[in-house]
Amino acid sequence: MKIKSHTEHEMVLAGTPGGKVWMVAAVLIGGATTAAAGRFAVLEYAQSGLSWPHLPLALGVLIGQAIFWTGAVTLAVGRQRLVLNRGSGRGRYTVVSPIVEAGTSFEFALGKAREVALEAAREERHGHDGHGGFDARVVRAVLRVSSPRRSVVLDETQNGREARVRRTADEVAEFLGISRQSEGDETTGLD
Repeated sequence: MKIKSHTEHEMVLAGTPGGKVWMVAAVLIGGATTAAAGRFAVLEYAQSGLSWPHLPLALGVLIGQAIFWTGAVTLAVGRQRLVLNRGSGRGRYTVVSPIVEAGTSFEFALGKAREVALEAAREERHGHDGHGGFDARVVRAVLRVSSPRRSVVLDETQNGREARVRRTADEVAEFLGISRQSEGDETTGLD
């Protein structure tokens, strides 16, 4: 999520579940997969008629469509929003996401916001044969609420833009008047 507005009495963060960039990528990858498998299926049909090789091509089209529609539906209707209001002393996290998991909506008293944590971890990623992959450094800012016991991912990045995540964590912590904690493994180097 990104900070959309910040006044003396209210802060609003909003975003797309899963991230807008990833959902656009899903639309493009799904569309390309569908087009490639569909084109190959049409060419195969023109040459040899309906045959067993069309079954894997049909599965390719279905997989491409699943990826495409995951991205398209999430971009069209998926929304995350966190409203922190000092006037009412309440916070409200709302999420509408029919496909991508982004938590559940809830309300809380601002006094129950325990901390904003800056978390970092290394995720091991390997190629298909166990070699050739790369490790990813994932950094996220998380608002932790004690009652109801929930957490909200404020922002997240992988292999870059850590300053943006840190800035978001600092601004939310300052607005709420709570501490910002840093945690992660020894190799993360968070302050």
